[in-house]
Amino acid sequence: MLSEPEPLTLITATHDALAEELGRLERSIPDEMARALDENIFLFSGFKTYHEMNDASRLLKDEDGGFKSFDRFLQDVQAIDASYNQNWLYAEYNFATASTQMAAKWADIERDGDEYDLQYRTALDGLVRPEHAALEGITLPPSDKFWNEYYPPNGWNCRCTAVQVLKDKYPTSDSDQACAAGERATTQIGKNGQNKAEMFRFNPGKAGKVFPPKHPYFKAPAGAKKAVGKAATTAASTPNNPYQLKAKTVAEAEKEIAQNLGVTCNFKGFTKNDLQQIQDIYSSVATHLDKYPDLKKHINFVGSMQGRKALFYDKFYQELKTKYPTFPDATIQRTARSYANSYASIPSNAYAYSAPSTKFDLNGVAFNANYKGDKVKKTLDSDLKAKWHPEGCNTVKSVFDHELGHKIDETLGLRSDAEFLKIFTDAEQQGKAYIKDNLSEYAYMQSKTTPDYNPKAEFIAEAWSEYLNNPNPRPIAKSVGDLIVKKTKWKK
Repeated sequence: MLSEPEPLTLITATHDALAEELGRLERSIPDEMARALDENIFLFSGFKTYHEMNDASRLLKDEDGGFKSFDRFLQDVQAIDASYNQNWLYAEYNFATASTQMAAKWADIERDGDEYDLQYRTALDGLVRPEHAALEGITLPPSDKFWNEYYPPNGWNCRCTAVQVLKDKYPTSDSDQACAAGERATTQIGKNGQNKAEMFRFNPGKAGKVFPPKHPYFKAPAGAKKAVGKAATTAASTPNNPYQLKAKTVAEAEKEIAQNLGVTCNFKGFTKNDLQQIQDIYSSVATHLDKYPDLKKHINFVGSMQGRKALFYDKFYQELKTKYPTFPDATIQRTARSYANSYASIPSNAYAYSAPSTKFDLNGVAFNANYKGDKVKKTLDSDLKAKWHPEGCNTVKSVFDHELGHKIDETLGLRSDAEFLKIFTDAEQQGKAYIKDNLSEYAYMQSKTTPDYNPKAEFIAEAWSEYLNNPNPRPIAKSVGDLIVKKTKWKK
């Protein structure tokens, strides 16, 4: 059952959601630990899928042993899906994020040994559980037994952490008393008399596991365990991203992208911690160039707005220096900066842009490094709730898919195409509120008066982004997306 395409897809989708933080941090984690953590997430995803399918199969019959009507069965299954993939998945995602971060931190702690002490810290706010607050300030060497079982996270949605501190700066805690406090913090007796929180007594860095080894998901008959292990291995070995970068640094990523795509690449403003976002950008652009090769003539640059501006400055400087060799260097620098600002200004409120300028062959797509890291995720989530951007479009990939939608429009002249105009006009006639509710507010802003905003262009880009990022694109996005696929002869 688990070897069928549908369960494997669910396992992979669950893994991808839970492994998001691992993807961001894996280049800073030792390879062996990264592999172990990833395998654990795949196994957890496999067992989660097994239990969900097992629970669903029990719902086929009613209380009298007869088969339920389809409508009733569907209603019951949807309730299970909501539990597994909304309510519980949220807590599991938060735990996976925290556990991965702490495992990565443990790799650094192990390298230093007992050179520093390790101190337990909470979020120090009103949301901290009293039993976790009791652990605040516990200071012990990393080799102490306390950290084997009470290294954070110590529960669902736990925000605690542990930090290295200089020896003798803080008094060393009593190990036995600390362990007793840790035991109390991980004790929660359920209705069946069993301790539900005991499973959190493990160290993700030492164990090489993201999820508690004693999590109930891992309890299954021997045959089921074998099937889950096989399914998880199959899902893990299935190529998920054919455009995976090998780079470990920003400079290596720039070189690899430049070679692979035949573009100029500069990610000024990005750091090693932002490599996953660079990966997301590369995946989006590489997919588009692979599926629609004609797009290449409109993309000669991939990187950050800051990197593109720096390249303009360098090129203008060299051009002016050659043309006016006797001018003072300060004058040339000032003029080069002015030209660079004119050709590559950085809008403060833009995540990214599609750059049409062919000057110095720097037309392409660029991301605003001011939004790197967690900032873009938070603002995109806010945009999604406000319907500012389409459903499913709250990732860096979706931002670049939007910008590449502009490039497709630029290549095809789509905004003047009769088939597109019919889709656009039909939606426009139903009003701005209709477009906001069925695509996004940014897709159609009648009040927008800036020369850079074109409703047809943004309508196309927003629809294309939803088409690629919403598993179930809504009618407007599907109509525009299907049209683009047909017009570009998009490779399957």
